[in-house]
Amino acid sequence: MFHFFNLNKLKSYRFIFPIIGVLFLGCLIYSMNLFAYRSGITGQTYQGCTCHGSQNSNTTVSAISQSGSWTFQTGSTNTITIRVANSGYSYAGTNIAVKSTQNGETNVGTLTPNTGSGLQSANGELTHTQPKNYTGSASFDFTWTAPSTPGTYYLRAAGNAVNNNNQNTGDQWNLMTTQEITVVAPTEIVVTSPNGGETTCPGSTFNITWTSSNVTNVKILLSSDGGNNFSTTLVASTPASAGSWAWNVPSNLNPGNTYRIRIEDASNSSIKDESNGNFNVGNPTTISQHPQSQQVCAGTQVQFTVSATGNNLTYRWRRNGQDVPGGNSATLTINPVTSQSAGNYDCVVSGACGAPQTSNVAVLTVDAIPSITTQPQSQSICETQTVSFSVVAQGTDITYQWRKNGQNINNANTSTLTIQNVSPNDEGQYDVVISGKCQPAVTSEKATLTVLRNPTISTQPKPLTACEGEKTFVYIKAEGSGLTYTWVKNGVDIPNSNNDTLYFQSIQLSDSGFYLVRIQGTCQNPVESQAIKITVNPKPMITKHPENQSLTVGSTLTLVVEAKGDNLSYQWKKDGKNLSGKTQSTLVIPNVQIGDAGMYSCEVSNSCGITVSNPSMVSVTTSSSNAKLQYSVDTLNVGTTIVGITFKTQFNAILKNIGTENLLINSFNFSGPNASDFNLATSFPITLQPNETADLMFEFTPSSEGSKIAFLNFESNSSVSAPLVVVGTAMKSSILLSTEKITFNSPNIGEAIIGNLVLKNLAATSLNISFDITGADANAFQLLTEKNVTLNSNDSVVVNIQYSSQEATRKTAQLIVNIAETQEQFTIELEGEYVASVNEGKIAFAVFPNPASQQIIFSPKISEASYRIKIYSQQGVLVNKFDLDNQATFIWDLKDSSGNTLPDGIYTCIISNGIDFEAFKLLIIK
Repeated sequence: MFHFFNLNKLKSYRFIFPIIGVLFLGCLIYSMNLFAYRSGITGQTYQGCTCHGSQNSNTTVSAISQSGSWTFQTGSTNTITIRVANSGYSYAGTNIAVKSTQNGETNVGTLTPNTGSGLQSANGELTHTQPKNYTGSASFDFTWTAPSTPGTYYLRAAGNAVNNNNQNTGDQWNLMTTQEITVVAPTEIVVTSPNGGETTCPGSTFNITWTSSNVTNVKILLSSDGGNNFSTTLVASTPASAGSWAWNVPSNLNPGNTYRIRIEDASNSSIKDESNGNFNVGNPTTISQHPQSQQVCAGTQVQFTVSATGNNLTYRWRRNGQDVPGGNSATLTINPVTSQSAGNYDCVVSGACGAPQTSNVAVLTVDAIPSITTQPQSQSICETQTVSFSVVAQGTDITYQWRKNGQNINNANTSTLTIQNVSPNDEGQYDVVISGKCQPAVTSEKATLTVLRNPTISTQPKPLTACEGEKTFVYIKAEGSGLTYTWVKNGVDIPNSNNDTLYFQSIQLSDSGFYLVRIQGTCQNPVESQAIKITVNPKPMITKHPENQSLTVGSTLTLVVEAKGDNLSYQWKKDGKNLSGKTQSTLVIPNVQIGDAGMYSCEVSNSCGITVSNPSMVSVTTSSSNAKLQYSVDTLNVGTTIVGITFKTQFNAILKNIGTENLLINSFNFSGPNASDFNLATSFPITLQPNETADLMFEFTPSSEGSKIAFLNFESNSSVSAPLVVVGTAMKSSILLSTEKITFNSPNIGEAIIGNLVLKNLAATSLNISFDITGADANAFQLLTEKNVTLNSNDSVVVNIQYSSQEATRKTAQLIVNIAETQEQFTIELEGEYVASVNEGKIAFAVFPNPASQQIIFSPKISEASYRIKIYSQQGVLVNKFDLDNQATFIWDLKDSSGNTLPDGIYTCIISNGIDFEAFKLLIIK
């Protein structure tokens, strides 16, 4: 059967359901109380076990103390038993607590159940773990640890006897009579001083201290044998509460460290304490051994020692009455000894007993090791003069020994070395070894003696006969110091002729004359060379050139050249080839034909050279043809290219028919000295109507470098037949390289050094250039410039390369330069060197940039008194010089001594400090 509920009716009972729930919960809690405390409950020692039946006197609860006494010492642990008895039952439980007041609920001390007692700790109290089965009575054993505060405390307990029916009905419980517990402080004495290790002095007052409890008076005894016997009573009775007693130590008490103190209860000697260890009765401070005076060398070690007897000794060393830092032990060590260490030393010794004692004075005398305050200086002096080297030194009992180039000089044993009548054999490096009483000996710096030579001529200049325009020179060889040269022509000084060689880049007739050179040195008066004669012979010079001519077939060709010079010879040429037998100043060819047309020139020569006349264009016409070939230019330049590389150039409208008939050009050929270097890529035959033009494509493939010339001849029906002059230039390379090797000198491992290479485009067109670094050590070099550059004609580019190595070894690689247009490839060697240091006496300069276009900076790396810089051209001519002071950085504007800007080229730079010199190349590219 199913029942359906009316929801609205249910809503009318909404207040009944909560009431039913509360009643159910109450019944549940009541039921749980009936059986919830089989394992005990705390907090019942005052009101009893109300959850188990009722209180009944048949149940007895009693307490038993194991000591029989209820007076305990603070902090003591005491065993207690609670017994529950009821003859009508066989199970019992209990709740035990110790409270601060009789009725209070604050627990004191610590309750701990004994093993097997059936008790457990909970909330600072004890209760049974489960109903305990018994016969007659149940005993619950535990310990209570008394608190540290003395006072009266209260042991309370509730016990029940239960029938173990899992219900609270029928059980009987009762409360134990509250048991008072008295907690007292223990009766004791503790010696606090002396307790071992202390020191007291005879005749002094020493406080003996202790702590005590429950003691009224104390007795103090002394043992002198380490506590075996306390035969001496210091005081028979003194109040314990004082905690201290002043002992006047007898002045005749034997010193020693075997003393102890015992303190007893004056009324009960069993209550006592004594020192944990021995204390000392000290000796007065006495010095048994005094420090001794000493004499030592500076830089060594010295020790002063004092010996003393007494207790707890301390030491204070003094120098000249002032405390020495760190001088606080029996031995004073000075290491190293310096001149400032000298003085009077003593030591103040203090101890536990007696007045401080001061030692005798010990004198420290310090001998100085040799040292140099003023070094000998390098000198330059002329021959036959007198020179002296001096040194200023300090030290004890010093001696001197001068040396030359490391070898002792006999009898040179004073602070000054004097050399008279100096000669070149005296040149060298001088130093002095200074020895003394103390080691080590010291050696001075090296002083260099430079003997300046008087100027002398070893090779006289020789007479010269030269041809006009030649590059030549005359020279002189001389010896001496600081030589300067002045060349003289016909008694007049030649400006800027200050070298041992007089150069003529292109000697002229006006250079003929009588020459000598005047030489000035650092020492003595100048000397003059013997006079020589320079004779300049003229080379041929053409005063009149042959003229262009237009002839008809059958007429006579006459060409004339006029020249001046000695012993002249003539050779006529047609299209660059010698004409046999034509060796006079006038060329005559009768009955000319079409084949005689061409380019004529005359070569005039003598012993001083050859001069070629201007070309003469000779054209030969016939009267039968009205076609006429004309060139837009007389001479055609096909440009510049590289040897072996074909260079193509097209010229527009280079040919034109200026006649009245059609012009038929059947073929062509090249003649002249370089005919094989030229070719035409234009197709033939070519027909040109009147006033019509034609283009030509030239191919230039030179087989060697230099200027090239050829003559282009056409076979045609033209009434005029003359060759077209074609010229070109061939270069060995399209670029100029500033160097073929770049060396990097690194003073430190890992330091980055930058070197560079300058390239200049010599070609007439732009070049595409690429760079790459290869080789075994390529990773040590880094290209800082773009790997691909385009360089316009006549422009330059600087290629920067960085070198850095982590190893002190030589590194090598190659920089590969490729030219796309000319298919050229260049290899630049790269070499990195690790330089550990700068060699002594060498010049060290930073010179940058090199190559340079605007300026060069000279920066010295080593300090010297002065430097001199000289710049020479490739011909050895001194173009400029500079004197620099110490550590000066100098900027050169690339100009000569007259203020003129120097042309591009390679120059030699020499830097000197008066002793050494360094020479290197400078490249100027603008």
